[in-house]
Amino acid sequence: MLRSINKLMHGFDFDRNDGDLSGSYVVEKLDGWRVRWTGTRLFLRSGKAVNAPDWFTEGLPRRILDCELWAGRGARDEVSRAVASKAGNWRSLRLMIFDAPTVAGDFALRHAAMMRLDLGEFAEVVPMEVLPSMDSLPQMLERVVSKGGEGLMIHRRGRSYRAGRVDGLLKFKPQHLAEFDLIARQHALWSVPV
Repeated sequence: MLRSINKLMHGFDFDRNDGDLSGSYVVEKLDGWRVRWTGTRLFLRSGKAVNAPDWFTEGLPRRILDCELWAGRGARDEVSRAVASKAGNWRSLRLMIFDAPTVAGDFALRHAAMMRLDLGEFAEVVPMEVLPSMDSLPQMLERVVSKGGEGLMIHRRGRSYRAGRVDGLLKFKPQHLAEFDLIARQHALWSVPV
């Protein structure tokens, strides 16, 4: 059992009071199982060790990484079956790395450090995009959701990794579009010349 697993960073749901997020870093919110790689083993959020086959973790760096065990969009049950048994279909899984808690700096610096890591055959870094403007957020969400994705995670610029629920990390899912539309309507009203 690993107690430090409780030191994961978690985001809040998007809210209309979050302000302009232009320039923030956006990644797909994956629908797998959240895990932490300690440099030697995988652990679930509960702190329970994951009995991953050695070949699955072979080649992973000896540093702490926040990850998602992922079998693809809509395939969370496949992850559950694999994790339930070391003999499960681990070859259908990917270890998707989405943060490096021990790297100093904001998400852009942490992501750049992750991209430089030598990873094993079954691991990859979750791709990141910069949010050009608030107007592009619904299109980014639609692109992910249309492929069966769950939503987006938005990392505010200039925020370091902090354990717990933090306002520097936001979840943006289809149910948040109503909030977003309200912001767009208010902005349109405010920008109308009088």
